[in-house]
Amino acid sequence: MKKSSWSLWIFLFILFLPLSHGYGNESGLKFERISPRQGLSHDIVHSVIQDHLGFMWIGTQDGLNRYDGYEFKVFQHDPLDLTSIPVSDIRAISEDKDGSLWMGTWGGGLVKYDLKTNEFLQFIHTQGNQNKINDNWVQALHIDKNGMVWIGTREGGLDRFDPVTGKFTHFQHDSNNQKNSASLSDNCVFFVCEDLTGAIWAGTRNGLNRFDPQTDEFTRYQSESGNRTSLSHNEVRAVFCDSDSVIWVGTANGLNRMDRETGQFQHYLTESGGSGRRHIINTITQDHNGQIWIGSYGGLTRYDPKKNKFYDYPHDPSNYESLSHNDTRMVFCDRSRVLWIGTNGGGLNKCDLKPRKFLHSKSDPAETRAMSDNQVYALYEDTKGAVWVGTDQALNKMTQGFASILISQDKGSSGIRFDHYYFNSDRSERVQTICEDHKGKIWVGTENGLYKLQNRLWMKFDRYDEKSHGLKGSQVTKILEDRSHRLWVGTYDHGLNLFDPEKGQFVNFSHDPNRENCLSNNRIQAIFEDRAGDLWIGTDGGGLNRLKLSEGKIPDPKIAEFVCYQHNDKKSSLSHNSILSILQDKTGVLWVATFGGLNKLVLEEWKKADLQAAIFQSYTAKSGLPNNTIFGMLEDEEGTIWLSTNKGLSNFQPQTECFRNYSINDGLQSNTFHVGAYHKGPSGKMYFGGASGFNAFWPKQVEDNPFPPPVCLISFKVLGKERSLDTSLPGLPRIELSYDENFFSFEFAGLDYTQPSNNRYAYKLEGLDSDWVEESSQRRYAKYTDLSGGSYRFLVKASNNDGVWNHAGIAIDIIIIPPFWETRWFHSLIAFFGIGLIIVGFILQNKRAEYKKNQELSELEQKSQKQELEAARNIQLSMIPEKLPEIENLEIAARMQTAKLVGGDYYDFILSPNGKNLTIVIADVSGKGAPASLLMVSTRSVLQTLTSHLPSLAEQNLSTKEIVAIANSHIFADTYEMETPMMATMLMMNWDIKKGELRYTGAGHEYIMFYRAKTKQIEMIRSGGLWLGVFDDVQEYLQEKKLTFETGDAILLYTDGVTEFHDPNGEMFGLENLKKFFQANVHRSPQEIIDRLFETLVGYGQGSAQYDDTTSVVFKRK
Repeated sequence: MKKSSWSLWIFLFILFLPLSHGYGNESGLKFERISPRQGLSHDIVHSVIQDHLGFMWIGTQDGLNRYDGYEFKVFQHDPLDLTSIPVSDIRAISEDKDGSLWMGTWGGGLVKYDLKTNEFLQFIHTQGNQNKINDNWVQALHIDKNGMVWIGTREGGLDRFDPVTGKFTHFQHDSNNQKNSASLSDNCVFFVCEDLTGAIWAGTRNGLNRFDPQTDEFTRYQSESGNRTSLSHNEVRAVFCDSDSVIWVGTANGLNRMDRETGQFQHYLTESGGSGRRHIINTITQDHNGQIWIGSYGGLTRYDPKKNKFYDYPHDPSNYESLSHNDTRMVFCDRSRVLWIGTNGGGLNKCDLKPRKFLHSKSDPAETRAMSDNQVYALYEDTKGAVWVGTDQALNKMTQGFASILISQDKGSSGIRFDHYYFNSDRSERVQTICEDHKGKIWVGTENGLYKLQNRLWMKFDRYDEKSHGLKGSQVTKILEDRSHRLWVGTYDHGLNLFDPEKGQFVNFSHDPNRENCLSNNRIQAIFEDRAGDLWIGTDGGGLNRLKLSEGKIPDPKIAEFVCYQHNDKKSSLSHNSILSILQDKTGVLWVATFGGLNKLVLEEWKKADLQAAIFQSYTAKSGLPNNTIFGMLEDEEGTIWLSTNKGLSNFQPQTECFRNYSINDGLQSNTFHVGAYHKGPSGKMYFGGASGFNAFWPKQVEDNPFPPPVCLISFKVLGKERSLDTSLPGLPRIELSYDENFFSFEFAGLDYTQPSNNRYAYKLEGLDSDWVEESSQRRYAKYTDLSGGSYRFLVKASNNDGVWNHAGIAIDIIIIPPFWETRWFHSLIAFFGIGLIIVGFILQNKRAEYKKNQELSELEQKSQKQELEAARNIQLSMIPEKLPEIENLEIAARMQTAKLVGGDYYDFILSPNGKNLTIVIADVSGKGAPASLLMVSTRSVLQTLTSHLPSLAEQNLSTKEIVAIANSHIFADTYEMETPMMATMLMMNWDIKKGELRYTGAGHEYIMFYRAKTKQIEMIRSGGLWLGVFDDVQEYLQEKKLTFETGDAILLYTDGVTEFHDPNGEMFGLENLKKFFQANVHRSPQEIIDRLFETLVGYGQGSAQYDDTTSVVFKRK
């Protein structure tokens, strides 16, 4: 054969070799694996849904899981907890219109979970009861448009449950009448779904069934031997109605597409088609783009109806971003276009189906014609459409035909083939720069020389060196052809070289320490020609250089003058002397990328001043850059500047000076890019390379996730303890807290699952925070403490991974009830007392003048007063019960000691006429002497009338609160005209002897000391309320409360004379000493406790005169 014939065959072989390559399995999708390591309760996942709030619910073999993108809340059966989920093995989940979840379980029947009440309700099979579920082993579940719950069971057929009536309707196979239209084809139901007409489809062990709700009749579809248009297999494991009303049927032998008009089926993925175990179909769904997703024993498969083509996504043990397991049991697409895949043993997988922002090509060790290696240092798309990639080892050439694969959303780098050219035998010469000249010749700079491609077909290169061509320097870092077709070559060791095409030689421009205005440094990293024709040279350590050129002329290196700009101590200088990239934007502004950030040469100042005094504006990580090291810059058609950095890619808007940063999570080859690895193709497509291949994209196609995340409250804690809130309601309830509950926290989540770690949050508490507090996904909580009483509103909003915010968020009203001393009425009362004190002071001043006159009272008048006081004392003492009531299950003791002849303390025990209620009263009237005693007598009369001379409180329907309020009205009427107003504190308790119930109402009285026998601890209970006699009506300030008073419990009541009993130094006995006394003596009888208390007080006082009455009451339940 002639040599020319061999050449032709070789040419055709090389030309068509790539075209014969099959794509094989899909590798473009990345799957994120979620397993028990992340909190999933089990790695066998049967069901996945998204509820109306946005939470993901996952049914596993061992528990129901609620997932918010960060944490799992697991519901598992606990035999010791009757409120737990009845069964842990969850096979199917569905949500009704009220937001309740229905679950089909394996062995536990049907379970309903009411999110509003946090309660589970179980429906189980009972032998002989027709209004029960037919089988406890549930395999399928569906809630139709009418709210009916359809249940497919293992052996009990199909059940329909009406939640309103609570009635079950059973549909089973009639083995005696195979043609019965009301009969299922088999009692083992694998799947239930509803089509767009409302018909119910059930997949069984023996065929497909269509149920018409109007006629209550079934139509059967079964496999027929020899009929290729019948079902491919009778074991129907999955049924799905797509958006075009097409019925898809998954069987034990392939996928079937049904023609609704003819009832015929088209078969796919059958065992005979060589599909492996993927012919056993478990689940089918459809995504937002109309793609059909099929889960089988053999992995995940996608069907494109437009292309009529299937794509497989199998488990690859060597690829952690592949499907975790081939046995796929559930596929579900959520509202933000994330695909969820439940597997049998591989846990849960999720995959983002939204268009990828950045397409990624990298080396594949399994492909011999893949890119030589992943370390990319140079990129170039030539005028013929070929893409050239310079790596650490070789030059790679990818033709335009295969470059177009990069724009496909179906593929990554799979199927893309490269031609390789190695510049040395050990394949270790790094390609650092690529350029095409005006004649279409490709120039390549490596770490060891300069090459020009002479023959594209044979990939033949000519090498240029110093000996033959005068090129100085072997480490070629940058090649540029200017508008005059002059070729500039930058090196890292010998400065700048210019190629003279007429002589075929290079001239060199290098740094000369003995000459001014020469090149500042020989380590060249960037070369750029601006619109004025000037050359800009970026060096490593020598800053930025500018060389003014004359069009078409070769400058003389000996006289060429460079203007140098370097970093110094001035803020307006360059931010760093290592220059990596130079760009002039559409408006003419020059941008300089350095190891120390981005620099903008301010043109206005540049034109006004000497060039060497030019002013730069710098942008660093503090300005929003992801990193201060910028390797490359490209401008798109919109004027946006794209920057490759040492920490991802950044999108910079010069007008707004805003940065939008992207990371490996957005599809970047890695977060590390390389110097020189950036290029903009003729079509506007951009290329950036780095440590793991390169990315290619059209800027206009880089779209953000458009779905703002729903915001939900995950937990609410008060004083560190969880407090339940009904988060299922459209508007969250108002929260009321007492003043001592003012330490609380919220945890929240934005329910977009694309990249939950990149979601962001902002919250504020109106009434406290003046501005929003922004947080990352690592701090999805807010804590507040020591808040004053008042009204607040907690607001929280969230953004998705691309910064799209849900500004509506959620709002929760919070009311903190202030303590009484912070209320308006208390402040009014203080003001009232303040005015009273002024008046009293004025009166006392006048009384001083009368004091001497009062001293001159005759002995007779004093004697008369003493007799009157004695009489009042006798009246007071006569009002104190002489004998305490005897109650079968109650021991009582009481004692009062007046400070003067007549005091204002009072206690009483009043037994109702029917003997059902015992009223216990203790009170303290302000002031001492006769007025206080007489007011006490009046109060006692009112209480006796209301409690003793009338039927029982229960029969009157009067509460202790109402009685105290009536007593207040009488006290107010008796005292409001007095020159010195009088008031009283009171505590009334009512003991229901039969029920054992203790109710009480306080009116500004002392604490209740309550000893609980079970805990052996004393509780200090505020009596609450407002003093009597202050206002005419005190109903709104009073509150009746209940106490559980059990056997062994004891209560100590007292007036302030007990705690204010003082020693000779004026030190009071105090509340803490009283509590310790009660704890130490509570085992004694009430009478012993009273006697010992007064003995203790006398000993404490050491004979000191006391100025207040001392009263105590103790009662104890037997």
